[in-house]
Amino acid sequence: MKDIKNKFYALLLIATFTNCFRQDGDKMLPDQKDSADIYLKYANDEKHNFSYRKKFNKKAEQLLIGRERDSGNITKLIKIARNYYNIYDLTGLKRILATVNENTLKKSDRYNLGEVYLLKEMLYEGSSQNDSAYYYCLKAEKIFNALGKELKVCKINYSKGLIKYYVNDYLGSDKDLVESLTLAQKLHSYEIQVKCYMMMSINSYDLGEYAKSLEYNYKALRVIKSKAPQSGKRIPSIYGNIGNTFAKENKIDSAIYFFKKALQHKDVKISDPQTYTYLLDNMEFARNKKGKYPLFPEVYLQTAAIRDSLNIDNGKTINKLYLSKYYVATHDAGKAIAYAKEALNLSIQFDAPNDMLLSLSQLSIADPTNELIYAKQYIKISDSIQRIERHTRNKFARIAYETDEITAEKDTAVLHKWILFAIAVTISLFAFLLLVIKSQKSKQRKLEFLQIQQKSNEEIYELIQAQQHKVDEGRQKEKQRIAQDLHDGIMNKLAGIRFSLHAVTKNAGVGIFEKSQPFINGIQDIEKEIRNIAHDLNKDVFAENFSFTNALNQLFEDFQATATARWYVEIDKSINWELLKSTDKIHIYRIFQEALQNIVKHANANNIIIKIALQEENLIVEVYDDGEGFPLNGTKKGIGLQNIRTRAIACGGTADIKSNGGTFIRIKIPQPTQTNIDNEKR
Repeated sequence: MKDIKNKFYALLLIATFTNCFRQDGDKMLPDQKDSADIYLKYANDEKHNFSYRKKFNKKAEQLLIGRERDSGNITKLIKIARNYYNIYDLTGLKRILATVNENTLKKSDRYNLGEVYLLKEMLYEGSSQNDSAYYYCLKAEKIFNALGKELKVCKINYSKGLIKYYVNDYLGSDKDLVESLTLAQKLHSYEIQVKCYMMMSINSYDLGEYAKSLEYNYKALRVIKSKAPQSGKRIPSIYGNIGNTFAKENKIDSAIYFFKKALQHKDVKISDPQTYTYLLDNMEFARNKKGKYPLFPEVYLQTAAIRDSLNIDNGKTINKLYLSKYYVATHDAGKAIAYAKEALNLSIQFDAPNDMLLSLSQLSIADPTNELIYAKQYIKISDSIQRIERHTRNKFARIAYETDEITAEKDTAVLHKWILFAIAVTISLFAFLLLVIKSQKSKQRKLEFLQIQQKSNEEIYELIQAQQHKVDEGRQKEKQRIAQDLHDGIMNKLAGIRFSLHAVTKNAGVGIFEKSQPFINGIQDIEKEIRNIAHDLNKDVFAENFSFTNALNQLFEDFQATATARWYVEIDKSINWELLKSTDKIHIYRIFQEALQNIVKHANANNIIIKIALQEENLIVEVYDDGEGFPLNGTKKGIGLQNIRTRAIACGGTADIKSNGGTFIRIKIPQPTQTNIDNEKR
């Protein structure tokens, strides 16, 4: 029922949000005959929602795409490309770049060439290809420095700081942002000053310097209020950053206050839906941290619907994480795990390693039974991120150096690079092959040792069984001899005496019968007792309980000598092994031998648990290990597992084998009773 309600809320919110964006936009569209400038004007107007701004931008593109590539039209196409970037349409940006690029520009048009490089920086930055984005930043910077365009250089420094932030180079990012801020103050560019302060606050937040983060946010607000009212659209984002900082310091009431102020800001829902969804998510999460859970997670579903309807990828992962945290807090483990896995898949799709770490951390909370698996993945990705960050920082430095190199040296450098790469690959392959060969030899030696040990164990057990068989055979023959002597000798004589006494009593008087009757009865009692002894001696007894238990314990000790795992063995002392047939004992012994052999050879287990117990007149045999396990639904069926099942069936029982983060084998065999054994022998 709850799922149905959630779906209903999601559909309702999508419809509501879509309707709130309808502003009779079709009526505002100018006629086809109007110039591209009018369309560009509407496309730049942030009062309209993204859907209609995209329509205007597309119409301007259609008008210009077939026209001559003069300087004016190229400048307009560049503006169209920037508009696509601002409304998160990287496909449109890429389409413009296919038309306007280095090859289509005149060599003398250095300014527009720099603009094309900046467009490429936007495309790669939006696609998380940070090294390529940084490369084109440097190429554009070189052109605009030569042209003396300080404002462009100021913006480029800001972009460089943003790219370095993406690779967690916070100090390098601050360096570029300070350069951009200094130039912006010189040029009285208050818009860029606000952006720099906002970005520096985010750097400080990620470095854990929360007081400094708040200080930069307040500086940005002061610039907007005193000198840059046109930058008022950024106030919701600044309030959101302040709210996040207070939430991080666990000052939840202050955080909620700033989130509400941000959401109350004019037109934030229309002009900046990305910030709007971000604010809603974070405010709801702050409320949840305070323990104020709503009946249903409507807010998270609303923001998810908005992002889906507008193709906004930014924030999708954190939205799923918030939903997972919500369901953890409301004890709905299934949904908590599902949303955490969705977050992990999105972070993988977006190639966002930091989000992968957050998702794995949440999965370990939502799904504690698999916490060890997620912890291993977390460590692996964390180590990979550190390597990539170091590599990327070095790569940025190398890019900065290479952009100053002479074009004639580039081919030689590329050739050297490939040679070094080939050598590195060759060395790596050679080292890998050596490791594989060494590993295979080690495994082969271990396998041979285990095979020899198994063969020795089998021979020892067969000798024990053969010896026991001889002892049983001799014992049985002796019992049969004694039983035969009792039956054929003493019992026949007693029977003869009894018959004689009966004959005497028939021919004698009353007194003689009364005197003879007690003796007759006594002889009958002796006859019954001897018959019982003869039957008992003639029973088929396999062996003493102690012998089979010792054989099992010896088998366990032999395998413990070759395995590094911890062993836990529990055998129920109340089991009467005498009631079990010798063939069933052999099957049980072989089942243990096969199961333990598989664990030692393949499982790499840390713990092995063995349990033999009686349960509801059934003999229960269990073997568990926490090793790597194996696919039960594979196309190839293992002979060993088939043998275990066959032996269990031969004992009249069943075998249950499971493998998921370890292997569990459970054998259930009916425990024979004395009555059943007596009936079989009769």
